Amino acid sequence: QLTLPNVTSIGRGVATYGTSQLTLPNVTSIGRGVATYSTSQLTLPNVTSIGGGVATYSTSQLMLPNVTNIGGSVETNGDSQLTLPNLTSVGRNVATNGNSQLTLPNLTSVGRNVATYSTSQLTLPNVISIGADVKTYGDTQLTLPNVTEIGGYVATNGDSQLTLPNLTSVGGDVRTNNNSQLTLPNVTEIGGNVGTYDNSQLTLPNVTSIGRGVATYS
Repeated sequence: QLTLPNVTSIGRGVATYGTSQLTLPNVTSIGRGVATYSTSQLTLPNVTSIGGGVATYSTSQLMLPNVTNIGGSVETNGDSQLTLPNLTSVGRNVATNGNSQLTLPNLTSVGRNVATYSTSQLTLPNVISIGADVKTYGDTQLTLPNVTEIGGYVATNGDSQLTLPNLTSVGGDVRTNNNSQLTLPNVTEIGGNVGTYDNSQLTLPNVTSIGRGVATYS
């Protein structure tokens, strides 16, 4: 057991492994990343800012009830569950893998990518803009009801489901692969290529401008 009741700042990272349990009641900032592995538990009740990323693995548990800003990525793996009720900004990526669950009810901005893998499900109800790419793989479900702009590309793969009802602009490509289906009802402008591959389906009823090419392969 490790007890650090008076620590307020950690310059690098915090990680828990195995069956360990750690609570750091007075830490408010962490310079780099936070990660939990196996069945470990980590509680950081007063952390508001993390300079690096946050990741959970297996069935580990991570409690960050007051974090508002994460400079790196947020990633869940295995059967882990993570809720960050007050997070508003992620500097890099948001990703879910396996059967993990990630809840980010107040997130509004993602600096880079959003991706779902395997059988995970993710809904980001208040995100408006995504700086780079949106990707879905496997049997995943990704719902982004209020996103209006994606700076990079949009790609779906396999039996994944992607919902973007209010998206109007995509800076890069829009691609569907491996029998996937995608409808983007309000997109009017695509900066890159548009393509369907391996018996996939893509519906873009209101697109008026495509910056590059159009291709279909079966």
